[in-house]
Amino acid sequence: MNRHWITFAACMWSLVFAAPHTWWALGISAGFPGGEAKYHFFMSSTWRYVFDLVVIFLSVLAALVALTLLTAPQRSVWRRLAHVAAWIACGMLTLRGVAGFIHDGFSDRIWNPTFFIGGILYGGVALLAHRNFRDQRRCRQFGLTARFGYRRTIDARIIELIMQIPFQITALPIETFCSLLNQTDEDLQAVGARRMVADKSPGFPCRVSLVDAEPGEEVLLIPFTHHDVKSPYRATGPIFVRVKAQTAKLEVNEIPQMILSRLLSIRGYDSDGMMLISDVVNGSELETHLRRFFADPSVEYIHIHNARPGCYNCRVDRV
Repeated sequence: MNRHWITFAACMWSLVFAAPHTWWALGISAGFPGGEAKYHFFMSSTWRYVFDLVVIFLSVLAALVALTLLTAPQRSVWRRLAHVAAWIACGMLTLRGVAGFIHDGFSDRIWNPTFFIGGILYGGVALLAHRNFRDQRRCRQFGLTARFGYRRTIDARIIELIMQIPFQITALPIETFCSLLNQTDEDLQAVGARRMVADKSPGFPCRVSLVDAEPGEEVLLIPFTHHDVKSPYRATGPIFVRVKAQTAKLEVNEIPQMILSRLLSIRGYDSDGMMLISDVVNGSELETHLRRFFADPSVEYIHIHNARPGCYNCRVDRV
């Protein structure tokens, strides 16, 4: 049975709690605290009859609150009101049960425990609603759809498994560009490259060291085939390389600060170099989205680009 059992238990508690008040209002004294004599004494006044009707109404309302939290859309006004009502029911019933235990001790073996159990059940209903909202929000964050074999009501345990997927970011090796580093400006222009001096930071992100060049630092702007595959997605674009760069060696799951501070375009490819999925994300949320992409077993690797200029940053592989 899934964790929604507590919702149905709370509904059943509400109906059971309403039952004696219903037959008391109808003139049946069975089960009345203090026996039949007290029943006739209290029920001779109008307020007690009204009290029973109010209890019946509130009990039915409580059951509807629990069902609303189970079925209503996550962001609906009714669901939010029901969530608040569940916490209120939890507090009132629990306090009534505790107060009864303090006043009566354990002499009352029916009503005080009943109030206390009701408080626990509606506290569980409210807590479950909070967890469901959290899980739905995480699902929206992951963007999980039927494409990846999951539903929108994905279990949090699946998300936890996805968040354990390791990845490795790889920088371009400096050896690829050694032949260009000491060439003259004329030789660089002959291959479409340019020598530049950084005048701000950030602004000149090096794809070898994966750090931004400092102002005054010499960089090369080079046309580079960053996706050298036999597919329609073969691509070339401009990249910066610091003249004094050393190839970055990152740990598993490590993301360089240069990437964290940018708006990024990420693109997932299969083993044939065909793009399967893409998105634009903030660098601060990159880790979540990398793992989201790799949740699809068809995604073999990911390319990270700067979103606005569109230029290539680095490659990510599953480990």
